[in-house]
Amino acid sequence: MLSQSDQLKFSAQDYEIIMSLNCPQGPQLQKVLERLTGQHTVPNVFIGGKHIGGCTDTVKLYRKGELESLLSEAGASKTES
Repeated sequence: MLSQSDQLKFSAQDYEIIMSLNCPQGPQLQKVLERLTGQHTVPNVFIGGKHIGGCTDTVKLYRKGELESLLSEAGASKTES
């Protein structure tokens, strides 16, 4: 996982989180996501409408220096610390 100091700071309006496990439609949502992405685990991360994978994939993108540019290209704006 990312340490607190490694976490990118993006404002809340820049992303949407769907907590599928905590909503009544959770099981149905998980089945649809699995059909669309082939991934049955959570989290199931999308940036700019493109599926990038799960947590491990997201951390790999961060460590390779590619995550911030994907977020920027999707229109997310970095906030000041």
